[in-house]
Amino acid sequence: MTALTSQRPDAAEAPPYFSGYLAAVPDGDLLRTLDASGTELTGWLLRRAPGALAESPAPGKWTVGETMQHVIDT
Repeated sequence: MTALTSQRPDAAEAPPYFSGYLAAVPDGDLLRTLDASGTELTGWLLRRAPGALAESPAPGKWTVGETMQHVIDT
């Protein structure tokens, strides 16, 4: 796997509302970070009880499954 070091965009390169997302990405090998986060998310999903993906935290809020579908669509 080729190392791809992440470099944060300058504040003028991204809309202000992205700053929190960009700050949450650790420094280092971007591809390794993406791979590890996918593995972590898959493990988290597999540890949920059957039916948990259909549960909503509150009326009118997305379920875990709907949120995951949004991430996949994006």
